[in-house]
Amino acid sequence: MYAEPIINYIALIDLTTVPLPQMLPNGYLISSNAEYYEPGILTLAEATKHPATLGELLSLGSVVMMNSYAGTVLVITGDSDLPYCGSDCLATGGAAASIPAEVKMNFFNVSESNFSAVVQLNTGYSMNLHYNATGAYAVMNNFPGSKGLASS
Repeated sequence: MYAEPIINYIALIDLTTVPLPQMLPNGYLISSNAEYYEPGILTLAEATKHPATLGELLSLGSVVMMNSYAGTVLVITGDSDLPYCGSDCLATGGAAASIPAEVKMNFFNVSESNFSAVVQLNTGYSMNLHYNATGAYAVMNNFPGSKGLASS
């Protein structure tokens, strides 16, 4: 069950601005509406989007449990990310601080000090489209330096 009705993620758009279908087989996904962005950006996003398969989306959301990676990890997503969090990335039932924080169990060789999970407020799945994308970029850009990985 989604934390918010799916209808909240559907927006009317001027279909004359949307490119013709790419004649892809069933199983490809397209972007949808999100909050906290300039409405005109949806037209540009729709005109320049690329398809993704359902398998691609599912593989991005599940890391193989036999993961031997031991470096630094940053997991960042919007608090209203529908595909990965059902539109509420803080709804864990008390199991963890956030759904992205639960990813830590897949990186058992990564120390707590080298793992960061960030939930960007007022943001959905397409982080680049939101007003506060620069806040997310700041987190991403500052993360390597905070782990001693910045160039000198």
